Amino acid sequence: MFDSQGQIIPLEDILVRDQNRIIELSYDTRLEGDYSLIIQQSEITDLAGNVVADEDLNEPITVTDDIFTPIIEVNLINDTGNSNSDFITNDPRITGQIIDNSTITEFSALFDRSESGNFVNILEQLEPDGSFTLDETVLNQINGGIDLNDGSQTLILTATDEAGNTLEISEFSFTLDTTTPIPQITSELSNQSTVIEIDFGEEIINGDDLNNYTLTRVGEGEISIFEVVYESEGLVQLTLAEPLIGGANYRLDLDSA
Repeated sequence: MFDSQGQIIPLEDILVRDQNRIIELSYDTRLEGDYSLIIQQSEITDLAGNVVADEDLNEPITVTDDIFTPIIEVNLINDTGNSNSDFITNDPRITGQIIDNSTITEFSALFDRSESGNFVNILEQLEPDGSFTLDETVLNQINGGIDLNDGSQTLILTATDEAGNTLEISEFSFTLDTTTPIPQITSELSNQSTVIEIDFGEEIINGDDLNNYTLTRVGEGEISIFEVVYESEGLVQLTLAEPLIGGANYRLDLDSA
């Protein structure tokens, strides 16, 4: 046995089996790559004495050595949360990469909350370089044909390469929140009131920024807001620079841009 550089690969053992029909060669070197197996000055014959020709096995041999399980890397295309790594988003689209030495032959996905409980074949989403993108249409197919609900989601992926190595489970979890907060004024407003309480119904960001609130007395002009305090769980308290006037109409605008 010769490697691609013409170097001899030392033979460790020879085993004859299956009624002398098969010869098994063992090597003390792990084989990987291209080799040539050549029979020279053969003394191997059949029962009638016909000698095996020297060139019969003079053909290149390629040894594929892939014992590694595929690796799947997954992330959100657009993590819209407070940071780009908190896995909270209003955009469920997913991107990823499968890393493997061999061609991927099976690629499937399942959401842990899917009613069907069955893996869906998504091999068509896999690009030749191992990258993949799962848009909302594909995600809904994985979810049994229905839209993803807001809340915690766990995507389960599995992949198998042509060598038979299988990654049984790769999990990716994120929180989907597509519901726009609806603020409500919860305080009782009366003549001489100087505080307005607003409940957004959920945790918000930048709720204590004065620039996000504009209070106007209709037909007269803007009323200065002295202080904004974000208390907790979406509850905001505005303190006015002057008290409200009974019977007047006011407009409170929010600017979350």
